[in-house]
Amino acid sequence: MAKARLRGWTPKKIWQALGMDKHTFLMMLKGALPPTIVICMFQASPVANLTQNYGYITPIMAVIAQCLLPRAKYMKIMLFTALATCVSASLCCLGIYCTIKAREHTSQPGAPPTGGYNSSASAVAAIWFLFAIWVANSLRAWHPNELQSPMASFSVFIAVTMTRAPTMPTLSFGLTYVRLLLIAFLIGFAVATGVSLIIFPTTSRSVIFHQLRGYPAVVKSLLDQQISYVKSTESDGPWKITRMATIVRRATLGSLGTGNVDEHSAKEPATTFESPGLKAAIGKISAIHSRVNAEMHYAKQEVVWGTLSAEDLETLVSLLRSLFLSLAGVAMLPRIFKRLTKAIPPQGAATDAGNLESLRQEDITTSPIVEDSLYETPETTQEHFVRPLCDRLETAKALVNSGIQHAFVTLQISKPKDFATVIRGRRFTQTIVTPLKLLELIQGRGRKC
Repeated sequence: MAKARLRGWTPKKIWQALGMDKHTFLMMLKGALPPTIVICMFQASPVANLTQNYGYITPIMAVIAQCLLPRAKYMKIMLFTALATCVSASLCCLGIYCTIKAREHTSQPGAPPTGGYNSSASAVAAIWFLFAIWVANSLRAWHPNELQSPMASFSVFIAVTMTRAPTMPTLSFGLTYVRLLLIAFLIGFAVATGVSLIIFPTTSRSVIFHQLRGYPAVVKSLLDQQISYVKSTESDGPWKITRMATIVRRATLGSLGTGNVDEHSAKEPATTFESPGLKAAIGKISAIHSRVNAEMHYAKQEVVWGTLSAEDLETLVSLLRSLFLSLAGVAMLPRIFKRLTKAIPPQGAATDAGNLESLRQEDITTSPIVEDSLYETPETTQEHFVRPLCDRLETAKALVNSGIQHAFVTLQISKPKDFATVIRGRRFTQTIVTPLKLLELIQGRGRKC
């Protein structure tokens, strides 16, 4: 059985199951390049002699530099990272000077400088270390987006240096240590910068457009889930479980006694209207909007020629946000159906048809939010109610999909081949129809019918 399942997994199916595209795969390879290049560089003696025993920190800094960021965002963060590293080196020089002076004042006069343990030097180094880490975390909390990577490199430099500072015998030894460590940091930053700017360079606009290319497919999936969900509730929907039916059922069971009611209600399965598909689709749309909003600040600052301006990009995202608010209401269907079918608590005493009206008045607190007459219809009417609703939803889905596809192709965010369909292993490119033309076709088809 296991071998049969493995035989069905082809490389194409595995690629589709992972949910990756070509851009994501290339970015994964790009992220692994800086530390790999650094390790290969340090196999040469001239490069290894630049940092001596501290070359291990260089690949770590190449990873912290985050070469996957867009160019504008990367250069801004790299400027802050280089400044933070230099400031950290300056503070470390001052901290080393203080620890060495503390060692001199607590050692015997005329004793040769050694690298042994000294309580005063350790206490001074600990004070400098705590102060620097507190400053770094305060600045990181102030601007977490821009100062995350700079404060990480700042903290690493302080941590590596100040833990070694109490054992440094002389000031010249400490300054040499700081210089070698600073060179190791800057080599890692230089390699990461070269990879970011030369190999598969990206911009904030390209990141936004890459995220938006999947927007039409996610919207189509959400509307498909809505239609399938409405069709699935044709037999067990809120129009089948009405308030009057609940009252009559409770009244009938109540005539049998309280014990029978409790036993029957315990055996009766609870009616649920949950839809995992709707939740998953709305979650994907929300994730796209969060990623787009994170890059909008930098995308509006980029200089472009012959494409969407900053105002156009902001208007586009605003319109998509308005569409998202409308689509978010689709995910409320399960909650609405649950409210419509809220059952009335069982009654212990017998109830006949004469006092149903009084029972209705007593249980008004648990009644649905809609009138009974809207849903108390025979089964034939219920079928006629669901089918026209699904037809209207199909029409709305076609209009929304056509409108989004037309807008994305016109704005050059997507290409017509992105909306292609696969039929029996063959790929067909759809003809993008404008919403107005599609509406005319739908109205013409309705007149013929």
